[in-house]
Amino acid sequence: ERSRGLGDVYKRQCKDFHIDIQVRKISIQELKDAAKNNSLKEIFGTGTAAVVSKVIGFEHLGEYFDIPETENQHADLLKDKLISIQTNKSSDTHNWTVCIDD
Repeated sequence: ERSRGLGDVYKRQCKDFHIDIQVRKISIQELKDAAKNNSLKEIFGTGTAAVVSKVIGFEHLGEYFDIPETENQHADLLKDKLISIQTNKSSDTHNWTVCIDD
């Protein structure tokens, strides 16, 4: 079955890597609270051209929050794996790539 988009690809990769995820809406207050109590470990976004882009900080109502840079971030793992599949350095076990003939 084909993926519907990069979000589905990353959800599948998380499952493959045994990374627990939650897909849900969160409030800005929940995000700010997690940043303040150091439970926020990383933020990243996905998109067709960007693949994965790390967020290094965010601002809300004049308050700025740094996201700590740590080793072994999930964003790096997921990005590296997808690029490896795209460039045929890793096998595509989920049939995400399509060969296009000239």
